[in-house]
Amino acid sequence: MNAKAQIIEANGKPQYAVIPYRDYLRLVEAAEDAEDARAIDEFERKLAVGEEELLPADIVHRLVEGENPMLVWREYRGLTRGSSQGLPVCGSPISRCWSAANGRGL
Repeated sequence: MNAKAQIIEANGKPQYAVIPYRDYLRLVEAAEDAEDARAIDEFERKLAVGEEELLPADIVHRLVEGENPMLVWREYRGLTRGSSQGLPVCGSPISRCWSAANGRGL
């Protein structure tokens, strides 16, 4: 970025910097890249301590294709239909069950 910023002052103090739009877009992209990098670092930290996990692609595809999430999850975890180990036990909609399972409360 080789832009010369136009500085606008109020009461003798800098208030705004006007830069070419192209340079603005570069700054926005750099900020988004930095935010993405922080999110990846946070995910990797959580993965390392067991607060996150990776799912096999076939499980993700089944969920995206609309299969019953509880069935897919039970099969992935090797649980029987009557087993509640590893699954939230609640009589509420699945989205609330998923929230409970992920520590977000009901």
